[in-house]
Amino acid sequence: MSSTSTGTGTGTGNSTSLLVSASWLHDHLNQVKVLDCSWHLPTVKRSASSEFAKAHIPTAQFFDIDEIKDLARADLPHMLPPPEFFAAAMDRFGIASNDHVVVYDTAGVGPACRVLWTFHAMGHNCVSVLNGGLPAWMAHGYKTEAGLSAVTAADQATRAAHQEKDSNVNTIRSRSSSSCSNDDDVSAREKLPLYTSQPKHDLVCSYTDIVGNIEQLKTSNGSKGCQIVDARPRMRFTGQAPEIRPGLSSGHMPYAVSVPSSEVVAMTQLEPSPYSDSNNDVSNVTEVQVLKSPEQIRALFEAAGIDLDRPITTTCGSGVTAAILYFALLNAGVPQKNLTLFDGSWTEYALNPVSEIVKDI
Repeated sequence: MSSTSTGTGTGTGNSTSLLVSASWLHDHLNQVKVLDCSWHLPTVKRSASSEFAKAHIPTAQFFDIDEIKDLARADLPHMLPPPEFFAAAMDRFGIASNDHVVVYDTAGVGPACRVLWTFHAMGHNCVSVLNGGLPAWMAHGYKTEAGLSAVTAADQATRAAHQEKDSNVNTIRSRSSSSCSNDDDVSAREKLPLYTSQPKHDLVCSYTDIVGNIEQLKTSNGSKGCQIVDARPRMRFTGQAPEIRPGLSSGHMPYAVSVPSSEVVAMTQLEPSPYSDSNNDVSNVTEVQVLKSPEQIRALFEAAGIDLDRPITTTCGSGVTAAILYFALLNAGVPQKNLTLFDGSWTEYALNPVSEIVKDI
């Protein structure tokens, strides 16, 4: 893997690299804020927070996408959190609106992309994904830390404030700030930056938007409207395999195109590293999952019939792997203004009894 940052940041309005390598992060660790965004499907029976407590990149804090979300939507697992709730979470992380944030996960390139998209949707574009994630960091021999992050104790208080639907944003934020540290020094807490969310609604596609877009695609025979690209495994897309959620129909939206998120990543050989950490247990790792090159990504989507000069909406099961496609397209040079993500994705679409579902069987 490259020893420098990669990616162009094209279309996001700043020069921050969308993709950074483990060696780049190692050299710039004191200049960025780091978030571990690992997440696993419930069927996998793994705990991302427990794994974080065992080993994470130094200075990293744990971003739980099962907590930092719209908790009022119990039927939809990963909807964007309200801006004030997201800001409260960033306050307790000690992240300011102008900080360079590096996100990573244990998959290599996975749930971290959802968090990057969340930041983008909140108006914060200065965010990078660690290519290869924690496996790349550890396989390079870089040191890791154990234990929970300093803000973990604040999670329960912030969740409670959100569930109360407290209309006073300052109350929510003061609760999270007062519990973000065991330090009783009030002056230290007062220095905590207040994060400012500036939502970019044009990055978010709603159910109403997607239905209207499907109608536009129908009336134009696919020539007008946002192209819909589905990141789910192809057998779920065609309807030949069941959805993970019990009782939810598989299949796809009319005019949707299948580009599984697994096709935008690849396994790559690691470069030899001069560093060694006897505390990590991946010394035998020789390859990790990374994002494919911009050229490969463009060729993949074009082969699927996607016009990269037209608007694109990405979707998946619950909005997580759709963000991998969003990130891959952005890193391949597709302007951010041409990209949206269907936040409720297939779960929201298929749960609605009036939705038209296509099965290729």
